Amino acid sequence: MKVNNLLIKLLVLFAAVLRFAFLDWKAPHFDEGINGHFVMQTWSLGFFNYDPSNYHGPLYFYYLQLAEILMGRGILTFRIATALLASAIVYVTAIHARYIGRAAYWAAAVLAVSPAFVFYGRYAIHETMLILFQVVFSYGFLKWHSEKNSRGIHLMVVGIFGSFSTKETFFIFLGCWLIALAAIKLVNKLLPKKLRFPESIPSNSKRRQAPNGEGLRQNTKSLKTWALSGAVGIFATLALFSGFFLDLQGISDMFTAFAFWTKTGTGHTGHEKPFFYWVQVLWIYEWPLLLALLTTVIASLWGSFYMRLYSAVGFGIWLAYSIIPYKTPWCVIGFWPLAIALGFLLVEFPNSSLRTALKGLALASIIFSLSKSLELNFKKYHDPKEKYVYVQSTNDVNILTETIAKRVAEFPEDATMKIQVFIRDTWPLPWLLSTYSSVQYGQLTHNDGLGEVILIDGADQAKLEGSLTRKYLRIPFHMRDAYGSGFAYFAEERFSRFMKGAGVVVGAK
Repeated sequence: MKVNNLLIKLLVLFAAVLRFAFLDWKAPHFDEGINGHFVMQTWSLGFFNYDPSNYHGPLYFYYLQLAEILMGRGILTFRIATALLASAIVYVTAIHARYIGRAAYWAAAVLAVSPAFVFYGRYAIHETMLILFQVVFSYGFLKWHSEKNSRGIHLMVVGIFGSFSTKETFFIFLGCWLIALAAIKLVNKLLPKKLRFPESIPSNSKRRQAPNGEGLRQNTKSLKTWALSGAVGIFATLALFSGFFLDLQGISDMFTAFAFWTKTGTGHTGHEKPFFYWVQVLWIYEWPLLLALLTTVIASLWGSFYMRLYSAVGFGIWLAYSIIPYKTPWCVIGFWPLAIALGFLLVEFPNSSLRTALKGLALASIIFSLSKSLELNFKKYHDPKEKYVYVQSTNDVNILTETIAKRVAEFPEDATMKIQVFIRDTWPLPWLLSTYSSVQYGQLTHNDGLGEVILIDGADQAKLEGSLTRKYLRIPFHMRDAYGSGFAYFAEERFSRFMKGAGVVVGAK
């Protein structure tokens, strides 16, 4: 099927602008600090020391390490690297058009402007890489199913083992895909003939009929390709999890991780949400995906093979994540098959009048998503009232780190100044402050040798200020919405020129 390259370029360009613009506005997230810490450990050890209780595979950390080699250390480097992956999701979705036609363009448009796909594509967490590998698997499946092309098998293997090496939750997607294939085959046999699709030839495909004897040769070749490609995938995965065979414990730990994840997914962690949490999220932000979700049951019973497949997979993933009590909002990007299901609905719906009405509704919902995306990503990215803004650091973190950086830029010797962090919840500060050699963490138990910069919880204000022996500039410091407010103290003689009148002078008269 002919692919509209110009349209694809425009979609990817628009998606990239949304993902790359003003990446440094938002303060580093809790998880970004954790990820940065693991990259530092990888540099220190020479390999990633896989920990099954971390629930994240090694591939993303190596990717961030490569980004540091190419672009240097810093949060902007991590986010640029992730935004590349996020833009690639839109591209790979769009080139599905080779096999599913215009449905792919609709899907790519939905993902290009989606508040979730933009928001979580703009900072450094694993989910974006995980979804990219899923989309690559999807494209490989279409290539193999439509053409019996061995490259399709290679892409599916890359998708499977790439997902596995990124995050353990990959099995939800793969399980839903396999269940959907089996269910569709069963439902197709049970439906009246007029509602069935031709099982031998998928929709929008021009696969040629194999001559006698060639089918067997094709199957044999496919098995050999699966075996060879799978062996390479297994070897690469074992290498990644074992630190390139320097830490063999990682091989057994990659299976242990599923036991940890199961306990987390069903236990009490503070991230539990009700069953219909995702419907509420889709209603607030993702109208195109909600429209697709509401039509998946109908689409699964009617339409082409591929339409039923993506509808069933999308519905299955939504159902699985709804049943699991543990819910963090970035998991919503796992519903991406619903975007393709919506595309099929707009292209294949048999009644032309209703199809036109659906296209109008879908276009309006895409415009709504774009408006929400612009508001969320460029205005309310720190607003805790937004459901996607989850355990997000406040701009106070940026003020803290930028103030210190200004002083050190002018006086490099101050990179050794004492910085004392006496707050309960410190991340992402251990990574952000790791370039300074004299950072102390702990509890405020005494006041000897107080540092040039001090962070405390609000409850410790009186205790600290009652024993200060020199003047400090005090400013409010609030790490994140779920965390109590506190204060940051900067030694006045060092920082007054860099704070432009901000802060209250406290301490010795």
